[in-house]
Amino acid sequence: QTIGAIEGGMRLVRDWKAKGYTLLATGEMGIGNTTSTSAIASAFLGLDPQLTVGRGSGINDERMKIKRQVVIDGLAKNMPKQGDAMDILCKVGGYDHAGLAGVIIGAARRRVPAMVDGVNATAAALLAYGLYPQCRDYMLCSHLSSDISHKKMLELMQLSPIVDAGMRLGEGTGASLA
Repeated sequence: QTIGAIEGGMRLVRDWKAKGYTLLATGEMGIGNTTSTSAIASAFLGLDPQLTVGRGSGINDERMKIKRQVVIDGLAKNMPKQGDAMDILCKVGGYDHAGLAGVIIGAARRRVPAMVDGVNATAAALLAYGLYPQCRDYMLCSHLSSDISHKKMLELMQLSPIVDAGMRLGEGTGASLA
């Protein structure tokens, strides 16, 4: 299923390139996806969830405690291998991360830059980087999310945000602004 989702993202890029697209912007819209993003960041970077779980859409302290515990429990149950992008994606990622990773890899293979927008798309970019490190050369980071794991993932990939406005969004708004 994971490979199929990655390949689906790559097929989209093939079609978009054939239509003449010269820049792609990744983004997402969802509820709860910063939880899996935090698990991806913890697993890939080898960091405690205390250092990767952020407030996402702005949750309160009580919900934050629950969110951290969900990440801790998910990592303990699934035991993804640190730094192993495919293992991490299969165990704590989702279709959104896999599809976006495929878009980023497909863009790089077709020499099309991809504007990565938000913390969730950055988690997908981190996984794409783990699977195909050359894709980093075709990534642009639109903005720095207020989510705490975002900066850590960008540092590993040596990417700098174009805009730093304290945004929480990842729906393409930062990409449009950048």
